[in-house]
Amino acid sequence: MKVNHQPVTLPKIAGDLVRLVETSRRRRKHVVLFRALGIEIALPLAYLWAILALDNTLHFTPTIRLLALSGFFGLIALLAWHSTRVWRTALYSPDQAALDIERRMPGGLDNRLINAIQLARHPDSALVDTVIRENVLTISRQPVNASPTIRPAIVPVSAALVLMLVGAWFGIFRTDHFSNSAARILFPLARIEPLYRTVLDITPGDIEAVPDQDVVVTIRIQGEIPDTVRLIVERDGDPSSLRLSVNRTTHEARHTFQSIRQPLRYAVRGGDFESRFFHIQVPVPFSLRRTVATFQYPAHTRLADRLQEITGGDLDAPEGTRAGIRFQFNQPVKSGTLLRFPSPDTPSDQPAETIPLESTTRSECAATLTFDQPGVYRLSMTLADGTPATLGPFSLRAIADAPPVLQLNGVTEGDELLTDTILPLTIQAEDDYGIDAVELAYRKRPDGTNSVPAWFPLQSWTPATHSARFGTNVPLVVASLDAIEGESVELVVRGRDNHPGHAGQWIVGTRVPCIVSGPGARLQLEYERILRVEKGLRELISSLDHSTAFAVEWIRKFDPASGLRWDDKRTLDTLTAAITNQARIQAEFRATAATLANDIPEDAGDLRLSVGLLADTELLRAVRILESVPRRDTPADKRTALAESRLTTERCARSLDEVLGRFTTYRQDWELTRMIPFVRMLADRQLGMAEASATYAGLAVNIIGETQRTGSGRRQQRLHELAGLAQSAFTGMATRDTQVGPLLTAAFKETADSLGSEPLRTPMQQATASLAQGHWQEAEGFQRRAAEQLDALHRKLRQTQAAAARAAIDELGALAESQADTQQDIDQLKAGSGENPLQVDEAMLNLEDIIHARKAAEDAADKHAGRGKDASFDYLFEDSMRGMLGRPMGSKEQEFKNLKLAEKPSGQMSMPNSSDRAPNSVKAVIQEKFEDLVGDLLEEADDLREDFETYNLNTAWKINETGNVGKQGGDLNSTAAAAATGNMKPPTQNFGGASRAGRQGARAHGLSVGDESVNRRGRDEAQEGQMEVADQQGEMKETLSDDPATDTSTGVGGKRIADPNSTFSTKNAGEWKDDMADKLLPPQAKNQIVERKGPPISAEAAERLRDLDNRQEQVIDRIKTLKKELDRLYLPTDHLDDIMERLTANLNRLKEKPDPDAIRRQVETLDSLRGSVMVFNRASGEFEQSLPREQSVRGRLLDEPAPPVLPAYEEAVNLYYERLSGL
Repeated sequence: MKVNHQPVTLPKIAGDLVRLVETSRRRRKHVVLFRALGIEIALPLAYLWAILALDNTLHFTPTIRLLALSGFFGLIALLAWHSTRVWRTALYSPDQAALDIERRMPGGLDNRLINAIQLARHPDSALVDTVIRENVLTISRQPVNASPTIRPAIVPVSAALVLMLVGAWFGIFRTDHFSNSAARILFPLARIEPLYRTVLDITPGDIEAVPDQDVVVTIRIQGEIPDTVRLIVERDGDPSSLRLSVNRTTHEARHTFQSIRQPLRYAVRGGDFESRFFHIQVPVPFSLRRTVATFQYPAHTRLADRLQEITGGDLDAPEGTRAGIRFQFNQPVKSGTLLRFPSPDTPSDQPAETIPLESTTRSECAATLTFDQPGVYRLSMTLADGTPATLGPFSLRAIADAPPVLQLNGVTEGDELLTDTILPLTIQAEDDYGIDAVELAYRKRPDGTNSVPAWFPLQSWTPATHSARFGTNVPLVVASLDAIEGESVELVVRGRDNHPGHAGQWIVGTRVPCIVSGPGARLQLEYERILRVEKGLRELISSLDHSTAFAVEWIRKFDPASGLRWDDKRTLDTLTAAITNQARIQAEFRATAATLANDIPEDAGDLRLSVGLLADTELLRAVRILESVPRRDTPADKRTALAESRLTTERCARSLDEVLGRFTTYRQDWELTRMIPFVRMLADRQLGMAEASATYAGLAVNIIGETQRTGSGRRQQRLHELAGLAQSAFTGMATRDTQVGPLLTAAFKETADSLGSEPLRTPMQQATASLAQGHWQEAEGFQRRAAEQLDALHRKLRQTQAAAARAAIDELGALAESQADTQQDIDQLKAGSGENPLQVDEAMLNLEDIIHARKAAEDAADKHAGRGKDASFDYLFEDSMRGMLGRPMGSKEQEFKNLKLAEKPSGQMSMPNSSDRAPNSVKAVIQEKFEDLVGDLLEEADDLREDFETYNLNTAWKINETGNVGKQGGDLNSTAAAAATGNMKPPTQNFGGASRAGRQGARAHGLSVGDESVNRRGRDEAQEGQMEVADQQGEMKETLSDDPATDTSTGVGGKRIADPNSTFSTKNAGEWKDDMADKLLPPQAKNQIVERKGPPISAEAAERLRDLDNRQEQVIDRIKTLKKELDRLYLPTDHLDDIMERLTANLNRLKEKPDPDAIRRQVETLDSLRGSVMVFNRASGEFEQSLPREQSVRGRLLDEPAPPVLPAYEEAVNLYYERLSGL
């Protein structure tokens, strides 16, 4: 719009400006109104079309439809409020219109337009006329846009038109869907079904079924036919679904709910159709809905009354509780009765305790019960319509008052309690409802007899508040236990609770067995244990002899000359009674043998295992044979069983006699090596008792109780008895002149005389009498005199021992000096060193080492004059020395930087007594770093003697030596790294040990260390060493060197070499054993084809070839192997000798000329073998092991703890039965 620039009058100019502003104001109003109208039409239509389309697709539920309609009306209300605000803003004033025009002008008009409009309303002033003219002149210089843009109204109006067209199209072309969706949205609570492509007609829909009725659901389909429909089932709130196939012919699907017993609901979903949930109602039977109980607990529990609600009828409460119970039912009841029974197994015809129920409401009854004993109850009810009903049974559990839980901390089972110590203990007690009293008590440990020792209280407590928990710390003075060194006592915490029925009754907690100890108590216990076992073995052998006499006596009664009639019932009853009693006695013998096996010390070797196996095999067999005698049919069978029992008992007695002989030797060797420390123990203990007497002498008389006087007297008397045992031991040791030599023999005899002399015995006896009377100072003098004499005896024994050690060392030193001259006679060896390497402190040697060194020196001296470079010694290795071989000695491991390779073979000594002996088992000490020290195997040994010996005695000693590799311990195999056999030049003696696998064909038969073997050439022909060694776990990888071995040994054992070529040596060397076949691997994968000419093999020859592994020969060989194993364990085997001879004779006869009689004889012999090796009570559910295994028993009532199981006992038993059953 342009403003006229011609000069006009003031009214004309003012009128133009006013009209310009008024025109702009009207157009602005129209734009705002059209925009608001477009929004108010477009938004409701868009919302409505959207929810109609969604409902047409998703089929909203009534709730969603109601929310959608609410949202529509909310939108209408919001738009109405918006329209009101828009209408108010559309009523512009002229001034607002002028300001709006100025804002649209680029650069603005500096409010000139609005000033001109406002001044035009007052045209009388000359100043106004000037201002208006100035403003008009300024406005006229630029175009003025008085018309507002209509762009803001275009989009809302266009959207409204488009949405109306969409609605018109939807209503014309999709009339059904439009009207259905509109009706569903506008009437959300009306049951208007949506339009589906697939419609499902479901019958029977909602139904009420009787219990156990089958309900068939039929689904008829209209519209699009899906392949399957899904049936959704909900039981007790747990939904599940099933997929049903649709019959394409009938357009139906069916499902049967079988034996419905509880209500459920179901729905069907197929295509885009999903039905509502239909209900199948089942009549609910009469039941107990809730039980409300008010418990009034007994007074001793100190518990407040408690209200409890449960859904069932099972009730439990402490014994003596009185409860008021209200039963709430799911249906109205008329009356009822509570029937109480002692147990659920009570017969229905037995009268029950009847308690009438009191009706409190239409569906509730009440009763009062007392929980005095456990039981069950039933509810016999009459419903409102007169129908009888019974509920139950429900349990009534009267919880008995639990005994207190008592704990003793600070001491554990097997602890040693020193006699002069004070042990801090912690006592804790806990009970359900309160502790009345707590007590710390002790007693002597039961010795297995019928008499049970009584408990003696040490200290008692009475909690003031009778609280449920009690705890305290208490010092235990070991001297107050009235026990001496070596005796076992049991400590226990006892308690009483508040229960009225337990008044005065002590509850005993966990017993804690302990040993009262002192200086050398372990030595004393070990010696007493050895003597007890030896005595027990003697008594058991004597008892078995009496059992054999019993069997002989009854066998004679079966002779016709005895005059007994075995068809007489009285005679048979007498036999049955006698046999039953004897079987019981025989079972006691077996239990005694099992106990002795547990008591045999572990370092006694196989004796412990032998006695245990004897108890579980032969002695058990004897019991089973005796038990079978009354069941035998004929007198001849009974006599045969008795004879078999006699033979079995005799075999057991002979085996035990052998065990006793070995154990006696073990006891003598034990005395030889430990009696000197035993005397030291006696001296130390006597001195300690003297010091204790001096302490008591300085105390007031009222402080010292009877327990201290009695205990001190018993300790002194026990010391006197131990001195007598030591006297007997030294008397026996004095007879072993050949082992200990004249010096020690004389010292032992003198010690035995001193221990039994009056100068020593009299003070001990006087001290005992003084202690009994409480004369502590007088007893101290006697005890010190005895202690001084015992100490003098020990010093003299140690001096004699040192002198004997010095003599043995001097002999060995002289022998070592002379060995240098002998070594010079060996070819290609350097001169030996004359330096004596045996610089040993004789005070550090024990008696066992002195005996061994002395024997070695004497034997070496006897052969020294005629010894060559490979001399043979009349060396005798005593079996008593085996014990020290397995003792760990030394703590340093081998440092390989200290070793060097040997330059020449060393001289050798032949010790026939040590070679080819039965090997002993030790735990090898193999250090983690074990380097492969390989020497150059020269062929310098061709001229060495061909005599070959194998040393099987092993040591478990750690050493760190310098010098050549391959040092040996004489006739002992070493597992130390410095004695790595197999890496030396080939010797003529076969020493075992531990080594890396080196050159093939070496004679080492010990452990093979590592998992890699380098095949290097040694000798062109392998030396044949030990034929068979023990198998080792694992596998070795063989690596070929540039110069591999040309020959292999024929021995078996050790580690297996991982090699696909599993051929074996074909050399005719060594002896083949059938059990070696078990070690053969499967045939190698790579085979060699050999072409053979000539006719095929005949059938007769093929049959003979198939008979090469003759089973009868295998049986004989297995009997021999089993016999050796049983002999090693000192088990009887003479009953197998006759059977083996008969098998061999029959087999030879069959080989010469097979005939029916020979076959019959062989079958009878095999049956006899089966009966001989069969253990009557095999390892089955009835098998009773004599040596119990470790077990953990938890609870308040504990039996005596099980002693530790023997090492490898279970494996030995299983192996024994496997070999017996394998025959």
